[in-house]
Amino acid sequence: MVNSKKDLPTLTIKNDGRILYLHSKYDPIQEAVKLVKQYSEELNEKKNVFFYGIGLGYHIEAIRKQYPHISITLYEPNVDVFQCLMETKLIKNLADKAIKDLFVETSEENRNQFLRNFAMEVNDDVLLITLPSYERIFKDENKKFMEIFTDELKNKRMNLRTSFAYEQRWTINSLMNLKETMQTPNILHIENKHIFQGKPAIIVAAGPSLNEELEHLKHIKMNGLAYIFSVGSAINTLVDYDIYPDAACTYDPQSHNYKVFEKTVTKQADWEIPMIYGTSVGFETIQKYRGSKAHMITSQDMVSSYFYQQDRQNELVKVSDAPSIAVVTTELLNSLECDPIIFVGQNFAYLNNSHYAQGIEYEGISNAVSEKILNKSITVENVQGEFILTNEGFLKMKMQMERVIEAFQKINNCTFINTTQGGARIDGTTFLSLQQVIKRELTEKQIVVNWYDFLEAPLKPYEFMSKKGEMDESLKELIVIIDHLQQITRQIKKLIDAQSIQLIHDLFSKFDKLLKKLKNLDFYKVFILPMIRVQNEVTAKQVEEFRFEQDTFKKGEKMVKVFSNYFNHIEQVLEMVVPVYNNVMTEIEEESERI
Repeated sequence: MVNSKKDLPTLTIKNDGRILYLHSKYDPIQEAVKLVKQYSEELNEKKNVFFYGIGLGYHIEAIRKQYPHISITLYEPNVDVFQCLMETKLIKNLADKAIKDLFVETSEENRNQFLRNFAMEVNDDVLLITLPSYERIFKDENKKFMEIFTDELKNKRMNLRTSFAYEQRWTINSLMNLKETMQTPNILHIENKHIFQGKPAIIVAAGPSLNEELEHLKHIKMNGLAYIFSVGSAINTLVDYDIYPDAACTYDPQSHNYKVFEKTVTKQADWEIPMIYGTSVGFETIQKYRGSKAHMITSQDMVSSYFYQQDRQNELVKVSDAPSIAVVTTELLNSLECDPIIFVGQNFAYLNNSHYAQGIEYEGISNAVSEKILNKSITVENVQGEFILTNEGFLKMKMQMERVIEAFQKINNCTFINTTQGGARIDGTTFLSLQQVIKRELTEKQIVVNWYDFLEAPLKPYEFMSKKGEMDESLKELIVIIDHLQQITRQIKKLIDAQSIQLIHDLFSKFDKLLKKLKNLDFYKVFILPMIRVQNEVTAKQVEEFRFEQDTFKKGEKMVKVFSNYFNHIEQVLEMVVPVYNNVMTEIEEESERI
């Protein structure tokens, strides 16, 4: 640490024999003012600023003075620099309520976790400001940080869009599927593990490389060398080639998901191929598929797990929602302790300008990759170490797959083999051709034929419905509380007009108690909250903005506006879900009486 020409402290770092300054060696304060001026337009619009590089905090102090409304997150990638800051009086300038988070990087792992948590918590656009000297001095660290920071915020936006698109479908599907879920075995029940434990399993995806492996898959199927699980549209190519997989896996919540199985149903192959479905899958799929089924409870399904008997709750294992059914099925097979797990047709990229394998047709969509899409494509390394074209969607699926593989390798040391010729390289897997795998790993019959017949029996209807009475009472109480809360918001609005401060404070307290009670109700937690998750996140952020408002009338006005909108959303959800809930419960009760 040295003093600048203005007698203000600055920091120097020795890099490749050169002495480099973190702040101006002449006037650090003036340098900070110029930096802030560069971002003046964005700072007037943004609510959150993320600083990469604290240094001695001159630029942070400049922004705090000029933009006191902004919420600030501080990130220091160098522990030694932060230690220098701690040794100066300048650290006191960072003790302010505007500083939301201060993080000092000590490892790649804690950096990644912090950025993941930050992306999950922030609701508004974020302005990232990097101290210019850090781009020069910590070039590699800055580049890696920028990649992860951008990816995590992008993932957050994609997750929000996904939640907004499916939040109501997930719950409605789970409820509509409840009767079927009650009548089918839970594939992840601990008693079913012995059927698959230590047995090889092949996940067949619909990538264009699948075309090259059909003869090998037919050989494997005919000789019982491994379990074959089709994912997504791959079922069409397999059925076309008269290869009936040991199970067809599905989880897509969209209403048109059933179309994936139209060819299978038309050929009556569904009678011979068991379906393993995620419980939040599009209910139309379950209604139209006539063959045997087993279920796996998904992380998006709050309904099914609630209605399991309390003494069986500890038996429930869920699969996490993911951007691809192949990722979900990988988690499923890991939980069943299959070993090895073998990927076929899992390209995560284009091959020969094709999206997917032969035998898969989508109305109005060509299998050929158009020139327009190719021009927007990005590159990824393939299994041969060459670069091939892909898109962001495929890359996200690949990254999620790699995370699942990494997590389960730590738990059970499972072997993962990628046989996808010309496909993207998948970290955590070994690349071998399927022919090599057959010679080395699949040398004898290993599977349980007709495995479905050996699954643990499903629960009885009365076992599944033991908590129905509690849920019915919760619904009644929820309707009463919502009505009371709305009455209070209307009273607060009238009192604001009448300028009655004390009465407003009394109602604030009453409101908070009732709201807490609402959020503890089973019907709210199981049905309402999952269906308004995006609105709930927005509301929570809005509440934080006025929670510490000192002006009672301003606080009351903001509260009335925010919660009036929130309760309107809840009422809309109630109008949608209650009739479905009543119909499903009636059907299950009638089923219970017949047994």
